[in-house]
Amino acid sequence: TECLTSPEGGFYSAEDADSEGEEGRFYVWSLEEIENLLTNDEARLVTTLFSVRPEGNFEEEATGKRLGVNVLFSKKDLSAVAWELEIEPSLAEELLESARRKMHDHRSKRPRPLRDDKILADWNGLMIAALAKAHIVDEAFVKDAERAMAFVMECMVHDGRLYHGVTGERLLPLSYLDDYAFVIWGLIELYQATFEPRYLRDALSFHRQMIELFGAESGGPLYFTSGDSEQLLGRDITGHDGAIPSGNSVAAYDSVRLARIVGDESLEQVATSIISAFSTTIERNPTAFSMMLIAHDLLVSETQEVVITGPVDESRRMAREIQSWFLPRMSLVVKSSPEQVSALNEIAPFTRDYDVYDEAMVYVCVNKTCNLPTLDLAEIRSQLQPR
Repeated sequence: TECLTSPEGGFYSAEDADSEGEEGRFYVWSLEEIENLLTNDEARLVTTLFSVRPEGNFEEEATGKRLGVNVLFSKKDLSAVAWELEIEPSLAEELLESARRKMHDHRSKRPRPLRDDKILADWNGLMIAALAKAHIVDEAFVKDAERAMAFVMECMVHDGRLYHGVTGERLLPLSYLDDYAFVIWGLIELYQATFEPRYLRDALSFHRQMIELFGAESGGPLYFTSGDSEQLLGRDITGHDGAIPSGNSVAAYDSVRLARIVGDESLEQVATSIISAFSTTIERNPTAFSMMLIAHDLLVSETQEVVITGPVDESRRMAREIQSWFLPRMSLVVKSSPEQVSALNEIAPFTRDYDVYDEAMVYVCVNKTCNLPTLDLAEIRSQLQPR
């Protein structure tokens, strides 16, 4: 994220492939360059770990020839390489960090590829969702996600309306469906990572706006442009999922996720309406609707909601343990702090039945039927296994 993060926390759109007249030149390394820059021990570790070869470790696409430069990638674990080179694991970590700093400083002196500095709401929403989801691996990712979302809310929202993005100090035009759908996705994942009620509240607010701006009175799929945007000959409707999922697919997914978190079945009807509109096309070409099928799977599968109450630290510890399991259909609500209690009683009324005590309690609800509270992780895991 380093080269594509703005000082304020938003993510720039893209960086060119070319620099100095060569594609990828900024990022590749020759064996000679590494050996001249690093100590013998550092170079030996780096070249072994990252598959560096004198002739280069990849072939030029057009000619099929090796160009004497290397893309750094690792097929081996550092500890395995340390064993292979007969280096103590702790020393290997020190050597790698020292080499990384030297190589980073050296690379920073190269001419950088040009950068597209537009900061777009939809692409930032995707990035935020990914980083927030990655908190399961490393909590540090959440800070980057929160900074980016703060930038979106401060710089891309005007008079309560989300805009497409910013470039420099200029606000880009009114938003498209993808902007709302992807930012809502980011807000949902941020709530699941932090359990801060403001993210859930903002997600619900944007969802209402999304339906008002892009929906038809008769329901069905959502338009790509809003009803008050520039008047075109026709308003496009798309559901095809390519390299980036479609706004309709993510809107359906968001609707089910929010419905399960706050207990509002009317939100599921939004997803049903969207998916039904594309059902015939999906049957003919299902691989073109991968994200919408994920939304459909979530919609028709058994519901899995977990509510955790109790002291903040203990509740968060239980939440992190449960989230480390692969449960893609699970929604998690944490009710610990006074702010969480007050907010959730309002926006997720079904949680009013769960009081906060001095000890953590975990309630597992499957198909809207809740089990007795427990702190037994094995029992919780058993209750959450698909039936």
